[in-house]
Amino acid sequence: MEKRINSKPCRAIPLVVEVVSTNWDDDYYTKQGKYEGIGIPEYWVIDYLGLGAKKFTGNPKQPTISIRLIRK
Repeated sequence: MEKRINSKPCRAIPLVVEVVSTNWDDDYYTKQGKYEGIGIPEYWVIDYLGLGAKKFTGNPKQPTISIRLIRK
C-alpha cells in the first residue's frame, strides 16, 4: 500500500551543498560562479574544519555553514 503525504506534484529545489576541503578557495570563490552559470539559485558551503579564510570562518577560525542565494 502506497502512502502519500502530499498528493500535489512538486518540484525539487535546485541546491548545491559543498563540503570544504583543502582547496577551500575553489569552494568559496570559483564554484559559486559555475553554479550561477547553470542556474543553481542556492549554494551552501559547509566548512566543518574552519579551513576557509577568516572573512568566512571568523577570527579565531571556527566551523561555519554559509548559505548563498544566487540572484539572476
